[in-house]
Amino acid sequence: EARADGDAFVWHGYKSPDECPDERAMLLLSPGGTDAVVVREFDLRSCRFVTAQEGGFATEQPAKCDVSYRSRDELLIGTDFDGDGASLTDSGYARVVKSWKRGTPLSDACTVFSVSKSDVSASQYAYRDRGYVHEWRLRVPSFYTTEQWYRVPDLSKSAADDKTPFVKLEVPADASVGTFGNQAIMELRSAWAPPKAPGGKQFAAGTLLAAPLPDVLAGDWARVTALFEPSDDGSTSLQGMAATRNYIVLETSEHVNSALRFWRFDAGMENGERAVKGEGDEVGEGLGGAEKNF
Repeated sequence: EARADGDAFVWHGYKSPDECPDERAMLLLSPGGTDAVVVREFDLRSCRFVTAQEGGFATEQPAKCDVSYRSRDELLIGTDFDGDGASLTDSGYARVVKSWKRGTPLSDACTVFSVSKSDVSASQYAYRDRGYVHEWRLRVPSFYTTEQWYRVPDLSKSAADDKTPFVKLEVPADASVGTFGNQAIMELRSAWAPPKAPGGKQFAAGTLLAAPLPDVLAGDWARVTALFEPSDDGSTSLQGMAATRNYIVLETSEHVNSALRFWRFDAGMENGERAVKGEGDEVGEGLGGAEKNF
């Protein structure tokens, strides 16, 4: 529990801008500890909230909220904008995403993405990743499926003014997609045969795939790499994944023993040798503390 200007809040996390993560952060604070939060910008150097007079971002209406910095002076935010639930889905999550510029009231924020009330949620976010810049739009029609659109944004413009088109990813709706540099990293929850994959191969549920993101957007998986494939008999499985500056580190279970596998990023994914094996939690305990310069 924390206090801000005399009000008691329960901490619900924070978001910081990629370009200056040690300067500012949006704090998610819950009055009473419910799922509803207010967000307030905090100056990490002076250890105080940034006031509206200083151009600080802050919401007043507690609500389920999805917020992130698109740049130092722009937020992408989804919340209950008018307090009447119109901008929320029937599930209570954001269905409207707006671009909010520093120094302007939330009422002036411009809608950049929306979904129907019957969907679960909508979100849009941009970030930097090992020299690349990514922006995603997500429509979540059910708790187990997601539609995803992608673009390389022009961060010199606001999200509303950036005319770079989004491209829909033609991937399984139940797959989980992320990035590592310019690689798309995708974990399958159901079997799938990617278009143009070598030999028309079908990958099993539980497989972790990597492919150049521009190829994925074009529907071309000819350069796909399987970072992990479960065994047919179920004796191997992926237990966790961590990322350092240059490596993806996979924690796997093989016949009840833990092992780490390393994949190095160098304009593509290059296999590293399995470096560590152990039993139980012995290996996994070291995964979260991987050296970031490694």
